Amino acid sequence: MAKTYIATKGAPFKKVLAQKYGKELERISNLNNGQLDAKNVVETAKDKSSPLHDYFEWDTSKAAENFRVYQARLLINHITVIVKYNGSQRETKAFFSVNSTPDGEKMNKTYVTINRVLGEPELRSQVIKTALSEAEYWKSKYTQYVELGKIFNAIEQTKKKVKVIPLITVNKIKKVKNKKKKIAQVVSYH
Repeated sequence: MAKTYIATKGAPFKKVLAQKYGKELERISNLNNGQLDAKNVVETAKDKSSPLHDYFEWDTSKAAENFRVYQARLLINHITVIVKYNGSQRETKAFFSVNSTPDGEKMNKTYVTINRVLGEPELRSQVIKTALSEAEYWKSKYTQYVELGKIFNAIEQTKKKVKVIPLITVNKIKKVKNKKKKIAQVVSYH
């Protein structure tokens, strides 16, 4: 049975390469009793004739730098903070990925603190938009599991209810925000 492989949204390679990569990954899986592991993929891709060879960075110094940047992202994404909010405490991510120039043409991804996300409507809007996008991705990933139907429905209902703040209204909201007290207080990092 011929399969069609498709790149997911945000894939780190050109969409047209998904078929070539998918077929090779399946071939490697078949050689290993239906199991695929990252070490086997890299080992196979070392061969310059491998369809996966060009996907990887083989310059050791560049690869090392890229890996350190990846490690930094992992570090940033795995720190949580206890936040006091309306008399209770809640654990949440400490840093969120946002576009620091949302009205610009170029994406400029950076991380900001939870305090900035809670205090700046544009950043809050970006985080909510990202959360909804991640929920939609999760839903598409597991759509074949009918047992998760109630969760899928909840995602759809939430998408209908939540309105992401358009840029035009941000200036009006900032004026109101400046008159209010802080809505959250960071207690400790984990």
